[in-house]
Amino acid sequence: MNKKGQITTFVIIGILVAVMAIGIYYFRGVLFEGAISPRDIQVPEQAESVKIYVEECIDETLEDAVNTIGRQGGYIDLPGDPINVGQFTNHLTMFGGSKVVYWYYKADNNIDFIQAPNINSMENDISEYISNNLLKCLGEFNEHGGFQIKKGRIRTETDISNSKVVSRVIFPLEIAKGDFEFKFPEFYSEINVPLGDLYTVAKRIHDTQEEELFFEKKTMADYSA
Repeated sequence: MNKKGQITTFVIIGILVAVMAIGIYYFRGVLFEGAISPRDIQVPEQAESVKIYVEECIDETLEDAVNTIGRQGGYIDLPGDPINVGQFTNHLTMFGGSKVVYWYYKADNNIDFIQAPNINSMENDISEYISNNLLKCLGEFNEHGGFQIKKGRIRTETDISNSKVVSRVIFPLEIAKGDFEFKFPEFYSEINVPLGDLYTVAKRIHDTQEEELFFEKKTMADYSA
């Protein structure tokens, strides 16, 4: 493949992957039943303020994670570029400085690199992001509304379905105020975006392009016309 065809392929694949980010904002209202469902935990009225505060922070952190995944082509932390020399990189820099990872690219040493994410890797990235960043939203969180709070270790599970992203945050909290005590075992959050559907479409386009090279063929036909 010559340089013109190579550049065109990079740009097109980058733009197709970036569609995930656009779709996340456009399809927020779609509902779908995911694999993770909330447990029926009866929370006393006295503890509701703590529950609301924690869930708002989880919602915010989950949304940040999903938006970052969408903007960057299925990654929260961009994969390292094994070559990182010369004219080409493993990502496309978009307006505003956002970087979209190429799922396929050819480095300057003419070696093909495939770095397409999968659903499991995206779920793990989202879970890790929530676990690592939730306390940044909550703050020290040793006291809230007069409650003394003991925090346990945060562990997160995430499910990406066709139409929404769901996270269960296993975050044991023991709260106490006077004679009142209560223990939260876990929390639950979801965001109604079709990340699974968008990934499926982007992956299908990527796989078809890899098998048939239709973008290169079309580009070379246009150049030779």
